[in-house]
Amino acid sequence: NMGKGFCIVSGGAKGIDITSSSYTLKKNGYVVEYLADGIETKIKDKEVLRYILAGKLLLYTATSPFALKSKQKFVGNAMERNKFIYAHSNATIVVKSDYETGGTWPGAIEAIKYKFCTVYVWDNKIYKGNQELIERGGIAIGDDGSIQEAIIRTSDLATEKTTVKLITKTRKQSKKKIVENQTKENQIQGTTN
Repeated sequence: NMGKGFCIVSGGAKGIDITSSSYTLKKNGYVVEYLADGIETKIKDKEVLRYILAGKLLLYTATSPFALKSKQKFVGNAMERNKFIYAHSNATIVVKSDYETGGTWPGAIEAIKYKFCTVYVWDNKIYKGNQELIERGGIAIGDDGSIQEAIIRTSDLATEKTTVKLITKTRKQSKKKIVENQTKENQIQGTTN
C-alpha cells in the first residue's frame, strides 16, 4: 500500500524496524524514523543519504548528537521516542512484545491507554506480551494477510497528506541545500584558480 500514500514510521531499531524500513524504501515507499540516538552516524551511510535526498526517508531525533552516550540514556531516549512513533502513526503493528518489560510493552500500553493510534497486535500465542496487549485493547491480527484491510480501514487521509507534505518539504529543503553547497564549492574553486 505504499503507492496509496502510506508511510512506515519506526524507531530504526534492529529487527522488524530496519527490515520494514529497508523493504519500503526499496519498493519506492516513504519512511520516517525516530532515532533514540546515533543520527550523526546514520546520515553518513551513503544509501541512507541517497534516500534522504530523494525525499523518501526522514530522520528525527530528540537527542543531541553531542550528548554523552550511555546504555541507560539510550534506553530512556528509546522509551521517549516511542511516543513520537505512536503519535505520528494512524496505526501500529506489534510483532513481538515481552510481558511488562522491554521497549515495546510500555509504548504499546501507553498508545492503547491514551488512544494515540490504533494498535494492532500479532495474535501469536507464543508471545505472552502480545496476548496481554490484545486483552488490554490491542486489535488482534492473524497470519492470513488481513493486515492490509485493517490498516486501510484505520487510515486517516489528513495524516497521510500531512506526512507526504512533510517529506516533500524536506526534499525541497535538501535539494536547495545541495545547490547552495555546490555554489559555495564553485565559488571557492573559482577564487583559488
